[in-house]
Amino acid sequence: MPVGGLTETKPTIPEVQEIADQVKPQLEGKENKTYPVFVAIKYRTQVVAGINYFIKLREAHASREKIIKSCIAQTSNVVKTLREEREKAQDDVALLKQPRQEQTKLKLMQSELNVEEVVNDRSWKVKPQLEGKENKTYPVFVAITYKTQVVAGLNYFIKVSISNSNNECVHLRVYQSLPHENKGPSLTSYETGKTKNDSLSYFE
Repeated sequence: MPVGGLTETKPTIPEVQEIADQVKPQLEGKENKTYPVFVAIKYRTQVVAGINYFIKLREAHASREKIIKSCIAQTSNVVKTLREEREKAQDDVALLKQPRQEQTKLKLMQSELNVEEVVNDRSWKVKPQLEGKENKTYPVFVAITYKTQVVAGLNYFIKVSISNSNNECVHLRVYQSLPHENKGPSLTSYETGKTKNDSLSYFE
């Protein structure tokens, strides 16, 4: 086991999707096929002399993001309505607490949306590398969860969904060097024949 343990599996963020997109060509080249669907859904990281992202991808990112945004809009309306009601009935103790509870819920949803955007951004950056190694394209490539591992950079372990019709996935190991090195993500290893139910764990 490398120095620097793996983080817990997390929902994907744009940064992870960007990394997956960047290594997609590398994977396609190694596998001699293309992946029309290539969506990060989960990831873990490991700190090394950079960052390896362990990312699970799926095609539902767009709908997931839409649902989160819809929930944010609905909760925002609830908060607004509760504030107006509170102004009218300032002696109602129960009513005074409700806006705070809804505001907490709103902040959590906004945070989830931000994470979603960052991991997906990373996944998309390594997508071309994977497509090159696998010699195929992935029209669907959405990150949903992720894990990180601290090394002298980051290793991303990413689960990527490569099919809209079944549970077929690939697991990527992507190395992200430290910021001062000014280098993009690199696909260091991968595992094919995975499904969405397979756990995302460390692999060489």
